[in-house]
Amino acid sequence: MTLDRDGVRYALDDQACEWTWSEVAAVEYGTSRIGRRLTVTVHTPDERWYPHDVQAPDKATLSRWTEELDTALDAHFEE
Repeated sequence: MTLDRDGVRYALDDQACEWTWSEVAAVEYGTSRIGRRLTVTVHTPDERWYPHDVQAPDKATLSRWTEELDTALDAHFEE
């Protein structure tokens, strides 16, 4: 999963989805209470949503990912 100034991309093996920021209405994320799973959901203006789960190798990495997501989403949605 990649979230950068161009938009959001999900990839798994040979399958991929990508959205430019103009195609994204909202992005939300959540973590599992127990474990190291991060779920990121892209919402599009046509009221569809696309969740994607990733497993962090450890809780410190999961924490770093959520901090980076907060920073990236704040930068985009505050423009």
